[in-house]
Amino acid sequence: MRNATVSEELAKKFAAEKETPYARWVRGEGLDIISSMYVPDLHTVELRPWPRCGGRAVFLNHDASRTSNDCYVCEIPAGKSLAPQRQLYEEMIYVLDGRGSTAVWNKAGKRISFEWKAGAIFAVPLNAWHQHFNGSGKHAARYVAVTNAPVIINALAISILSSTPTTTSRNASTASRNISPTRASRKGCSWTRTLSPMR
Repeated sequence: MRNATVSEELAKKFAAEKETPYARWVRGEGLDIISSMYVPDLHTVELRPWPRCGGRAVFLNHDASRTSNDCYVCEIPAGKSLAPQRQLYEEMIYVLDGRGSTAVWNKAGKRISFEWKAGAIFAVPLNAWHQHFNGSGKHAARYVAVTNAPVIINALAISILSSTPTTTSRNASTASRNISPTRASRKGCSWTRTLSPMR
């Protein structure tokens, strides 16, 4: 693929977009972002351990939409499950390989479970607790999820920073690094607004 020449203004815009609260969050999760227009095979793309969730994953950002949506490929080890989690961003899941099930529940205790296999597509309700299980003891299950996490994470960080009267240019960068869209707990992980005190 040939490199395209872009204006200096557009090049600066792209450089600024790469260093966002969302990008820092992904790095904080210990994962990589593949930024490109094309990934040859989601079934074989290289993944890294994702300790917080208990699987392996990589994030993918299309060059033209890196601040509006993303996707990630995640693998659930054979006979295992991912940690329970919830988030404030939308997520649509397409199962690439394997079979398993997902449990979804809310604070009121209402719980549903459903099974899936390669080719299935589903979405978990916004901010609902959920957990994915691999149904095979021999083979990993792999899915790709499309989310609007960049919009939500970046907007939340900007909202928190702009509503904090003590934020200065010196500590704004530090404060945005301390915003945690997900936080592990004994129950799992959830999308929370955690802002460390600024000095």
